[in-house]
Amino acid sequence: MKYTREQMRVLLLHGAEDSIDRLMDWHERTSAPTLSQIEDELVVLRGELSQHMAEIVLEGQEVRRPAQKMACPLCQAEVQDKGLKKVVIESRVGLLEIERVYYYCPQCREGFFPPRSAVGVEGDALE
Repeated sequence: MKYTREQMRVLLLHGAEDSIDRLMDWHERTSAPTLSQIEDELVVLRGELSQHMAEIVLEGQEVRRPAQKMACPLCQAEVQDKGLKKVVIESRVGLLEIERVYYYCPQCREGFFPPRSAVGVEGDALE
């Protein structure tokens, strides 16, 4: 399901608000933090917020469940839609845990998340 702009905004703001609350909690617990301590905390929070944002954007893409029937990339036989499954993708902003549609080929006995690769040329869909 593709998110509307407002749905995506709500999800992204929730993540940002959580990061801000965690920073404020840390600040209240930490007496006279040094610049290095503040930077260390911000680096962690920034990384977690970046991961959250990437997950929201990926999960909101229409390519999660293609409209046409899927063919096995190995043998071209029709594959079975096994529903949404969690997948962990390694990205430049960290490990992303998202739900994607999972397919299984009874002929090859192989399962996959389409499209086959998350790395590609600009404009390609992400896995």
